[in-house]
Amino acid sequence: MIYLNSRLIIKAIKILTLSFCFLGFSAFSSDKVMGWEKEIPVSGFLERGFFEEYTSGFNQEDEPLYIKERDPLELIKKLRITPFRFNLVGQELAGSELGEMGPVSSTLYGLDLSDNNLSLGGLKDLSSFTELRFLNLAGNHLKDEHLSPLLSLTKLTQLILTYNKITTSGLFYLSQMNLHALDISSIHWDNKKFIYVISLFSQLKNLNVSLCNLDDNCLDCFKKMKNLEYINISRNQFTSSSFNNFLLHAKSRGLTVIY
Repeated sequence: MIYLNSRLIIKAIKILTLSFCFLGFSAFSSDKVMGWEKEIPVSGFLERGFFEEYTSGFNQEDEPLYIKERDPLELIKKLRITPFRFNLVGQELAGSELGEMGPVSSTLYGLDLSDNNLSLGGLKDLSSFTELRFLNLAGNHLKDEHLSPLLSLTKLTQLILTYNKITTSGLFYLSQMNLHALDISSIHWDNKKFIYVISLFSQLKNLNVSLCNLDDNCLDCFKKMKNLEYINISRNQFTSSSFNNFLLHAKSRGLTVIY
């Protein structure tokens, strides 16, 4: 058995693109699409409740992507490709490979690119993924200067940026987007700057800020985010009194809190 690599992926994508042209999209979807729940890839680090609207029912215990031989048709079957989602977790992609996906890119609603090396080639080729609603960029060593191409994804509403190297400057840039769910956990933020920037995301419904070195002042800020329905604030630096006060506030408004 051999592990899936990026050259095989690109070869499969080219064959897949030709197949789309001749056979149509439905030939590559084993189930009739009834919603997002079977089409969006789930990352293991997501806590209960976060993105559940789009991930409920998806099998989180899918077997690893292995193939028995260098057969592109077999590869396509193993890639879990549909017109709606594409899972490319941990494939050592540098970013430049995204430009080789051709017309396939404009059909995808969900893309999981976590645990790659996208900081090497950047995200400029993401601009062709015009239909994306869900994007996972966790664990790519991304910095603020890598984020500008995300603004072209006007339909994107869910973004995962955990385990990257962005600062509040990059986060401020992203506040122009219409995001409803945002995971920026496991990034140590400057609290004073963070309070101002996160308040600009007034449309957020789901927010994950676990392990972010946040203090009590951030809790007061979260109270003012009227559209929040779910928040993960675990493993931060809150005092007991402020934390308990926030839980009472959350209970009074029906806000789900993970802590």
